[in-house]
Amino acid sequence: MDDKWSDQLRQKLQHHEETVPDDLWNRIECRLEEVSKQPAAEKKTKHRPLYAALWSGAAAACALLALWLGGEYGPKEIPAGAPHLTAEMPKTIARNADSKAETPEQETEAPEQEAPIAAAPDRIHHEQGLPETVPATTKEELPTAETAVKEEEQPATESPAQEEETATVRELDRIHYPKSGSSGKSGSIQPDHQPARTAQRWALAMAATQGIPQSQLNYGGQGDINKGKFHTATINGSTWGESHLTDILLYNKNGTPETDINHHQPITGGVKFQYRLNDVWSLESGLTYTLLRSELRSGGNSYFYKTDQRLHLLGIPIKVNYTFWQNRHWQTYAQAGMLFEKDIAGKETTDYYKEKQKVSSDRNDIRIQGLQYTALCGAGIQFNCTRHLGIYAEPGLAWHIVPDKSIQTIYTDKPLNFNIELGMRLSW
Repeated sequence: MDDKWSDQLRQKLQHHEETVPDDLWNRIECRLEEVSKQPAAEKKTKHRPLYAALWSGAAAACALLALWLGGEYGPKEIPAGAPHLTAEMPKTIARNADSKAETPEQETEAPEQEAPIAAAPDRIHHEQGLPETVPATTKEELPTAETAVKEEEQPATESPAQEEETATVRELDRIHYPKSGSSGKSGSIQPDHQPARTAQRWALAMAATQGIPQSQLNYGGQGDINKGKFHTATINGSTWGESHLTDILLYNKNGTPETDINHHQPITGGVKFQYRLNDVWSLESGLTYTLLRSELRSGGNSYFYKTDQRLHLLGIPIKVNYTFWQNRHWQTYAQAGMLFEKDIAGKETTDYYKEKQKVSSDRNDIRIQGLQYTALCGAGIQFNCTRHLGIYAEPGLAWHIVPDKSIQTIYTDKPLNFNIELGMRLSW
């Protein structure tokens, strides 16, 4: 706002002082002499009233001086209402001036205050020699401070359309928004701070699955992972030197050999895509990789053999997820589906030991024929780190159906497994 006029006035009045009458101190001295000449008794009775009068007079003079100076500095805000400063006036003063023009009855509420304030610029211009900036015809149009305050406190009158809109907003503010997942017809209403899950239809997950503990099998005698225990008739008629396996079997024939088979935990990882049908239902599929590993040791202390079997499977899971509770950061759901796996590669390596020294190795390619089917069911919980990224855990049960049992794995030894899947999910 342009304050040039008020700054000029302030500079003119910055060092202003009120002129003291020349005979003021003489009159005070004369009065003091008259008091001193009075009798002592009369002086004692009038001593306190004199000082009280002097202090009262000084206080009154200071009050008048402060009021006069306040009147001189006070018109700082009054020129803002002058016609030549209308373009720089604040919006609030302009609005008050308009409302005052529309309600003339408020002008008569404080007529006594308007006259001194309106006359203040004339006195200032006359005493300081400043140029006349406020026309005389506009002095009565200047709003007083009390009138402006009253007009600001008075509420603005709303039109019927505005009143109806205000009532509608207040009615909407009183609506109760239930929490996400609550039952009832109004359960679909989501609070403003909770994002709409249906807006993020797709999700990409990278996960690893930890299966059941490894399976161990032990029996007396010598045998094979897939063929089982060898009987005595297997080596009848065999002679030493036919093969390393025959030599080990003949050496331990009259001893107490043992066979240990260990099926390791399956290692599974993959990438999955999820598509949300709505707030509760979603479909999931992708591609998984599984490693099935088994180890065997059979024989005695010095003559024995070891077999390492590894199978590589690719699978396609198909799941249906049902979300039964969720909020901004957490999501819990149940799921069920099937996993279809195919053995794409397999290798069996056998090392032969005589006198505890490795003498030979055999490598054979093996393959599970056909598909392996796994029925899946479980639950899941997800924590949303951000709006698009979350981490989850899915514990569940898996029932493995293996039509081809010629190759022994942990699936054939323990068809029912407990596993837990851990991963992170990216949604968009």
